[in-house]
Amino acid sequence: MACCKDFGLAHGFQGEGFFTRCPECGGYHRDTTPAFMGLVSEACAAVMPTARSIAREFAADHPDMTWAYDAQSALFSLNSPGQGRAVASYQHIGQWEEQTGAFRWVWDLDEAARPANAQAADHARQVGQHYWLRALTAPTLYLGATEARQLTMVAAYLSDLPMVAILPDGAATTLIAMERPVRVN
Repeated sequence: MACCKDFGLAHGFQGEGFFTRCPECGGYHRDTTPAFMGLVSEACAAVMPTARSIAREFAADHPDMTWAYDAQSALFSLNSPGQGRAVASYQHIGQWEEQTGAFRWVWDLDEAARPANAQAADHARQVGQHYWLRALTAPTLYLGATEARQLTMVAAYLSDLPMVAILPDGAATTLIAMERPVRVN
C-alpha cells in the first residue's frame, strides 16, 4: 500500500498547517489539497467578518466582559458592561491541546464524554466523507492555534453558524461554533 507521501503531502508537524498522522508510515502529513484549502479560505472569508461585527455589537472585546458556557443547556452567555447579558446556543466542535497541537473532533470523544450539541462537527465529518477531505474525517489533527480557529470556522460555515469561540479550559481548549447572540436583559 502506498504511503500518503506518495500523494504529495508534506511531512513533519512544525506547529503551522493542518497535519494528520499517517497510519502507514507514522509520520505527520500536511494537508494542502486545493479542495480543503479552498474550503478553509471560503469559510474564513464568510465567518470572520460576521463574527467581528457581532463581537463589536455585543462589546465582546471589552476588558470587563465575562463569558460562560453551560454544556447541559448548550448556551453560551456574554455579560458586558453597559450591554447587559446576551446568550447564544452553541455547537461543540472539538478540543485542542496547545502543548501537543492535537485537535480532536468532538465526534471522536468517548460516548460518555461527548456532548449532545455536536451536530456541526458531525455535519463537517459528513461533508469530509462525501468530498474525501481528510482533515474533516481524521479523528485527530495536529495544528497551531490559527489553524484550530480556522478548522472551527469551517465547521461553523458548513452549518451556517455565524461565529466561533475558543475557550481555554485547563490543559485543553474547547472550540465552539455559535448562533447569533440574543440580548436577554
